Amino acid sequence: MRLRHAAFALALAPLIACEAVDSEDVFTSGMYADLAVTNSGSNTRAAAILRVGGGTSNTFVELTGDDSLTLNIGEESTALQSQNFGDIWSYNTDLELGDVGTEYSFALERSVDEGAPSSTCTMPAPFELSAPEMDASVSRSEDSLLISWDGSNEADPMELILDSECTELLVLPVDQDTGSYTLPAGEITPYEGMEDDSCKGSLVLRRVRAGALDTGYGEGGQVHAAQERSVDLQFAP
Repeated sequence: MRLRHAAFALALAPLIACEAVDSEDVFTSGMYADLAVTNSGSNTRAAAILRVGGGTSNTFVELTGDDSLTLNIGEESTALQSQNFGDIWSYNTDLELGDVGTEYSFALERSVDEGAPSSTCTMPAPFELSAPEMDASVSRSEDSLLISWDGSNEADPMELILDSECTELLVLPVDQDTGSYTLPAGEITPYEGMEDDSCKGSLVLRRVRAGALDTGYGEGGQVHAAQERSVDLQFAP
């Protein structure tokens, strides 16, 4: 199945062959970090992926020895738990729903060097999707797609993600947060050989606020907090 979850799947999707390296064998200055806190409206999840070789590298860092990733919210500290799909390693924890303005701080703690103790981000304002409806049918070639939401806010950028089992992943910036966006017919591209197929898919709308990444990550990276809302759709030719 080609359908992918939006959170970190965008970073993983292009990868074909992956490998893992023990964190004990890498200084923090040789790491790249993808760090995010995402509020889906029903839960909040913190997630982290560390790589060696930059943001497009297929070499993932497995935390070993006394290395650990934690998330700090005020005086509270929560350890991120490891998860792997083969050599793809990520670190996650589920949280209570955070209010707008809640600050999160990721800390990579280790003894081999100073680590990266403070990568911070702040939750943007929430919103709710009002259209399309759950399980709405969309013709890729004939129907424009109206996306609307309650709670427009020009303070933070938004992005639209459309994905399905028979169409290419589509990620678009929403240039102006006016509470609505229209995707013209024909913008959703079917996979070769699936032009006449119908399939299930999803629409995800995200409001993203970039944070400040700890400079200890010598290869760079990104940290952000996001409000994310989604609906399932039926895509037709």
